[in-house]
Amino acid sequence: DELESAEMKWLTHRQASAGKRQKAMDDEVAPTSKPGNSKNENDSSAPQKKISNIDEGPQDSPTDANSPEKDTIDKKKLKKQRQKERQKEKKQRQREKKDQKATDDEVVSTSKSENSKNENDSSAPQKKMANDDDGPQNSPKNEKSPEEEKIEKMKLKKQRQKERQKVKKAEAALAAEKKKENRKKEAAKALETKQRREQEKKKKVKERQPQQGFVTLAKGVKYQDLIKKKLKKQRQKLKQKDKKAKRNERQKSTDNEVVSTSKSEDSKNENDSSAPQKKVANDDEGLPNSPKNGKSPEEEKIEKMKLKKQKQKEKQKVKKAEAALAAEKKKENRKKEAAKALETKQRREQEKKKKVKERQPQQGFVTLAKGVKYQDLTLGKGLPVQDRKKVRVSYTLRSKSHTTGKILDSSANFPFRLGKGEVIKGWDIGLEGMKVGGVRRLVVPPQAGYGNKDIGAGIGADLYFQIDLLHVAP
Repeated sequence: DELESAEMKWLTHRQASAGKRQKAMDDEVAPTSKPGNSKNENDSSAPQKKISNIDEGPQDSPTDANSPEKDTIDKKKLKKQRQKERQKEKKQRQREKKDQKATDDEVVSTSKSENSKNENDSSAPQKKMANDDDGPQNSPKNEKSPEEEKIEKMKLKKQRQKERQKVKKAEAALAAEKKKENRKKEAAKALETKQRREQEKKKKVKERQPQQGFVTLAKGVKYQDLIKKKLKKQRQKLKQKDKKAKRNERQKSTDNEVVSTSKSEDSKNENDSSAPQKKVANDDEGLPNSPKNGKSPEEEKIEKMKLKKQKQKEKQKVKKAEAALAAEKKKENRKKEAAKALETKQRREQEKKKKVKERQPQQGFVTLAKGVKYQDLTLGKGLPVQDRKKVRVSYTLRSKSHTTGKILDSSANFPFRLGKGEVIKGWDIGLEGMKVGGVRRLVVPPQAGYGNKDIGAGIGADLYFQIDLLHVAP
């Protein structure tokens, strides 16, 4: 209540100060706004004697009240006054705007504090509120001040912003849920496609598998797992053994039954041998299904079983013979493959030895045309040097020998073209066939060198070169 009373007093004081300012502005602007109000009119309080004296003056005086010079001076003064008044008005407006901003900020802060206090003091009695309404006359009862309206607008804006934020959050949550659902659907589809593809692959593999165990792949390629085949063979052998044992047991049981029945029949026939022969004849004539050859059905069964056993034994013998032939063929094929493999190995080893021999330097000198001799210390790599190729070498020239002789000439980088006469004929003959990185010794006689000229080794002496091939132009 104290805060509300203080606020009402402050508002009344502010309204009073605003009214005073407006009155002052009106008083300042009033003389300038009326065209007739000039300095001559403001000086109406002056004594009338001077005016009368001026009027009583000579009629032809140049300083007359209605002269054009005075009019121009008065106009200039009026313009200056109006400009000053406009500047003052602008300054006052700026000040008023600043004051309004400050008051608005204060009102917002106070309204926030009041709202918090009103919420806490909601349990207070209503009599104080009634007494406060009966307070000063200038307090707004039903009408709201512009500051309160601004505060309400600000509250409404905040509420709308909060509502928009809530709506945005709800939309974002819905979008996230939709994304999750879409992802789940995509994952389920991917799993279904994977399962379907796996099933299709299994079906294709089953369809491709023939009876012998090979699996056909793309472009007619076939494969067979040997380990699995061995396991299958072992299982098949065990099954066959079990079947054979069961068959033998069955055959034994049947043979025992047949033997027992035959013995019982023989004993009955012996006991009935003393009976008259007429009954036997009558019995033979009366029974239409009696055996004509004198063999009983049990004996026929035994013969049939024996025939089956003989056929089975013959089939087994045939199978064993076929298996032996197949094994012999396999052994022969393996021997042939082993012989071929040995031949290929020997051929490759011979080729390797040839290559090694070609790469190994020669132990002695090889003589060429015009008595030129060469010896390869190290063999190079790449293609050999051919005629008319540009070459770059490093060399040393000695007399009498390649190691202890006197050095007559040397160069670390000497380019020339082979076979064009740019160097002595001993080089054109002796360097042909070298490879890059190779080192070769040459013994050049005078007919392939400098002839009868004396370079330092003597007239008609052999020249001993050691040459390193550095580069060959393509």
